[in-house]
Amino acid sequence: MKPDFEKTISENVGVLHKLCRVYTNSRHEYEELFQEMLVQIWLSIKNFRGDAKISTWIYQVCINTSLSFRSKVGRHNKRFESLDGKAFVLPTQENADTGQLQQLYSAIRELKPIDRAIVSLFLEDKSYEETAQILGISKTNVATRLNRSKKQLVEKMR
Repeated sequence: MKPDFEKTISENVGVLHKLCRVYTNSRHEYEELFQEMLVQIWLSIKNFRGDAKISTWIYQVCINTSLSFRSKVGRHNKRFESLDGKAFVLPTQENADTGQLQQLYSAIRELKPIDRAIVSLFLEDKSYEETAQILGISKTNVATRLNRSKKQLVEKMR
C-alpha cells in the first residue's frame, strides 16, 4: 500500500521547512524550494517501496531536491537578500530564543551543502546509520563531517 500524499506531507512538513531554512537565502528561494520539494515528493511517492521509514525517504527526496536546487541557483550566480526572522521561527518552538535560532540557521547556511544536510539530520535526532543511508555516504564520513561542522558552528556562533 502506497502512502497517502497529504498525510505524509502533514506528518513531515517540518522537515521541508527546516531544510528550506538551511538551503535558501531569500524568501523567494524558500518558497521555490518548498514547492519543488512538494512536487518531487508527489512525483516520487508512487515509487516508495517501504524499504526504509517514510520519514527517511522524505529526507532523501528533500535533501536531493535541496542539493539540486542549490546547484541550479549557484549556476545563475544571483545576489541574495536575507530572510527575515519570521522564516526561522519554528511553529513548535515559539518560546525559543529567536535571535539565537536565527544565528544558528545563518551559521548552518554557511556550511557546505552536504554538511548542512548532516547537521539538519543530526538536529532531527537521526542516527549516524540513518544519516548515512539518507545521504549515501559511510557512517564514518557522517561522524567526521558532523564533528567538523559542530566545531565550525561553535566558532561562528561566538
